[in-house]
Amino acid sequence: MSSSARDWFCSIFLSSWLMVRSSLRRMMCALLSKHVTPAKRGQLAHSWRWGL
Repeated sequence: MSSSARDWFCSIFLSSWLMVRSSLRRMMCALLSKHVTPAKRGQLAHSWRWGL
């Protein structure tokens, strides 16, 4: 595998991983918002900001 092909693969993988991660986080937030009170949600968002 040539280095240029490897670089291309890595960039594709990274960009798709970032998209997947952000969409997962949005889904989790939507699910949580149905079950969690606003005060608790703020606490969760705060801990997630440091965790992710």
